[in-house]
Amino acid sequence: MKHVLLIAFIFATKLSYSQEITEEITEEQKVVYLKKMDSINDSFTYKYGMVSLHNGLAEINVPDGYKFLDAKQSKYVISDLWGNPPSEVLGMLFPKNISPIDDNFTYAVEITYSNEGYINDEDAKNLNYDDLLKEMQENTNSGNSERLKLGYPTIDFVGWASNPYYDQITKKLHWAKELNFEGEDINTLNYNIRILGRKGYLNLNAIGTIDVLPIFKNDVDEILKSVSFTKRKYVS
Repeated sequence: MKHVLLIAFIFATKLSYSQEITEEITEEQKVVYLKKMDSINDSFTYKYGMVSLHNGLAEINVPDGYKFLDAKQSKYVISDLWGNPPSEVLGMLFPKNISPIDDNFTYAVEITYSNEGYINDEDAKNLNYDDLLKEMQENTNSGNSERLKLGYPTIDFVGWASNPYYDQITKKLHWAKELNFEGEDINTLNYNIRILGRKGYLNLNAIGTIDVLPIFKNDVDEILKSVSFTKRKYVS
């Protein structure tokens, strides 16, 4: 998704996003806007190499060509900059030459953990993806009224962006959702990969516009190799 801050941040403390800056803004506003963008970009502190996640539950060895943003900064990006409801994110992975607010934004990978709704190996192998799609679409629709109350746009779960599958060898469950956010012309990709553990799962969610799917599929193996449960926490 091509994230650009609305010029409205000049007049309000809350930041939001739009597909483009409107033509009505003045040159002076553009200067202030660009300075603010630079200030935000300069505020990020990225990590490289081996990084511990969630008090040692898991770890990420940041791949070459990528950079990692910790949990606190990632929450700021997701909620304050991208205008989403707060989430318990463990961190985010970005291509090295991409910023969360770049014009040339391609995708970022949000990393979360859940010990609820755990899927064991046998269940994962036998998932009915048609039923799963219907259930997810119903859950998305039922959550839209609450999103509206909280001031967030509604979401239409269009369908699978690519066919879901379970990799029995690596114990990773893939599904890619195509979403339409109210008011957006371009649909959004959420490519979810669940790394199954014995007490829960790590979820890697690639976020971008739907047209970056081929790019992410080309990169996904390298990203998957970089994230794992630690043995100390993985063993029950």
